[in-house]
Amino acid sequence: MRGLWGRGALSLIAIMHALLGWGQPIERVPNPRATDGGWVTDMAGVLSPEHKARLNRLIDQLERDTGAEIAVVILRRTQGATPKEYATQLFNRWGVGKREADNGVLMLVALGDRRVEIETGYGIEAILPDAVAGEILDTAVVPRFRAGDIAGGVIGGVEAIAARIRDAQASGAYEPTAPHAPYSPRADDAPYMPAPTPNPLPIGGLLLLGGGAIGLLAYALRERPPKCPTCQQPMRLLDEQADDAYLDELQRAEEQLGSVNYLVWRCDACETLEVFHKVALLNAYSRCPWCDGLTVRETARLVRTPTYTRTGLELILRQCKNPHCDFSEERERILPKRERFDDEWWGRTGGGWSSGGWSSGGWSSGDWSSGGGSFGGGSSGGGGAGRSW
Repeated sequence: MRGLWGRGALSLIAIMHALLGWGQPIERVPNPRATDGGWVTDMAGVLSPEHKARLNRLIDQLERDTGAEIAVVILRRTQGATPKEYATQLFNRWGVGKREADNGVLMLVALGDRRVEIETGYGIEAILPDAVAGEILDTAVVPRFRAGDIAGGVIGGVEAIAARIRDAQASGAYEPTAPHAPYSPRADDAPYMPAPTPNPLPIGGLLLLGGGAIGLLAYALRERPPKCPTCQQPMRLLDEQADDAYLDELQRAEEQLGSVNYLVWRCDACETLEVFHKVALLNAYSRCPWCDGLTVRETARLVRTPTYTRTGLELILRQCKNPHCDFSEERERILPKRERFDDEWWGRTGGGWSSGGWSSGGWSSGDWSSGGGSFGGGSSGGGGAGRSW
């Protein structure tokens, strides 16, 4: 019995050691930019030297042409976090992508977890949204993984990601930023403090509050029953169901949208009708140039994300919601560049990236390359997609 217990304990220890040994803490994952100047870390040994060289050539060319960075990491198993959390933390620890553009992508493969994650930087999310990242995994990666071709799935995924970025650049949806020297904290350590602004409340605030009070008072007084213009008798307000019979199609459409509320007053003595309208205080609709109703709704679709060095682009759609009007128009709106006030304060107070991030890396003077030290300092908010196989 003692022998059986001993053998069982040894077996349990061996199993636990194997399971725990597979996991890899994030801080022990070697940064490929720092180790060999490449883009691929294969801690599971599934890539041949030819496969790894092919991936490095592909990503090297993509970075030279577009400035985007792709990191590939293959592990046996993640440790201390789910594969998704692990991917986000590793992405931000290394700073994949350029700091101004956040144009990085991380492809993480955890063989023991049978999980693959595509993590995207802020600047890539518009051209590689979660749905597209998931489609790449579904078509180019997971089928090969299920067939046992891990290397083929990784290469297929990276090729699809690179093609998506190149297509976006060709269409103008993605613009690379110009290379520059890496960020260096200023000589003074003082935290960034914005200049104080004068408080406009004493005069401007009082005027605003006074004007608002007058407006609310006038708005409330309109609810009082008016006198009939014909016989001077008090009029009666019809309820919402009854007043529809006295409204035209446009007025009914405005009421249904909530942009305008129509009040129909009736004189029971002489049957005179009076119709008043009130525009909603929080009105999301504007005046339609065709039907003249408050029925135009504006929506925006992001085409190009703004970065710290280039503007973004939105497509604005204005469409009339009156079912009897066909007005519709599109226009483009330029989004201002992002500002890095918070990030500069973070860097000056000692919260910048560690040696595995952007502070130890460097741009070369003549091209996109961030050198052999590290990635470019990009960041991710958790965008991307993951799949199991």
